[in-house]
Amino acid sequence: MITSPPKRGMALVVVLVLLAVMMLVTITLSGRMQQQLGRTRSQQEYQQALWYSASAESLALSALSLSLKNEKRVHLAQPWASGPRFFPLPQGQIAVTLRDAQACFNLNALAQPTTASRPLAVQQLIALISRLDVPAYRAELIAESLWEFIDEDRSVQTRLGREDSEYLARSVPFYAANQPLADISEMRVVQGMDAGLYQKLKPLVCALPMAASKSTSIPWTSRKV
Repeated sequence: MITSPPKRGMALVVVLVLLAVMMLVTITLSGRMQQQLGRTRSQQEYQQALWYSASAESLALSALSLSLKNEKRVHLAQPWASGPRFFPLPQGQIAVTLRDAQACFNLNALAQPTTASRPLAVQQLIALISRLDVPAYRAELIAESLWEFIDEDRSVQTRLGREDSEYLARSVPFYAANQPLADISEMRVVQGMDAGLYQKLKPLVCALPMAASKSTSIPWTSRKV
């Protein structure tokens, strides 16, 4: 009986396949371990940032308490309003800046129910935007679109305002908020707004809960922003 010689080539192929599988498993495990380490590091940095934020808040309260120690009235000549305070950290620094949130135009005033075709808050916002060298048409477009964006209904009740149909037609579609703003950055998406005008408006507006602000305060200014 004649026996065939061992198939050494086949054995070598099997060994190479096993090595390739082992390398693939090792690389996969290593990648997952790196992902887990990165996730853990991100969670630690997030928690650390929360503590830094809490510390900054405590420092701000201390600065306010110090300013009110001998005075009962809050004003911009007190130390808390002198500018940012910097506190060093191992890998950077914290900048604490206090701002009077009442000396601003509260965008959420637009959320107040009204039967007027153009509420006072909308007129005031148009006037504020116009003072930034913005053409009247664009100022009206932004103010009315922001009103439509914030008010609780989904119907267009202004001449230039925009509702869901405008935002759903964009490359990244979304619905209008139809509720008070949580942050002034939300106004960046309304029709007519751009990055340059947003940066000019940012120091002049705020998004306060209506319970905390029963009136609209306009920070009129003659200086260039």
